[in-house]
Amino acid sequence: MNSIGFGPDFPDTAFTGESYYLQTVYRISPKWETFLRYDVFYADRDDRDGAKFQALTGIPGHNLFAKDWTIGARYYVTPALMVAAEYHHVYGAGWLPRQDNPDLTATDKKWDLFALLVSYRF
Repeated sequence: MNSIGFGPDFPDTAFTGESYYLQTVYRISPKWETFLRYDVFYADRDDRDGAKFQALTGIPGHNLFAKDWTIGARYYVTPALMVAAEYHHVYGAGWLPRQDNPDLTATDKKWDLFALLVSYRF
């Protein structure tokens, strides 16, 4: 991927990202299931900890990666309606939206997220 013309915070560079996840699901019953997932994201596979980026820009390197443990459960109320809850423990801020976090020096290296979802399929 090429990053060109994004301003002084992101110098012109070429890099290759890398990501993967492992997930297991356990169906307790036809209506209930639990899951466990481990996600990894590196914006630059040659700078996995963001140290080169930090040395170049002064922006904390943890903004270029994320490692996420997730545990959750889903309940299928009907075949079309699902309710889910999940908890994430994240190391790195690589996938935090920049629109919500414009000051990259203020992001935390370790953070948690709890999410609730109601989904209707038609």
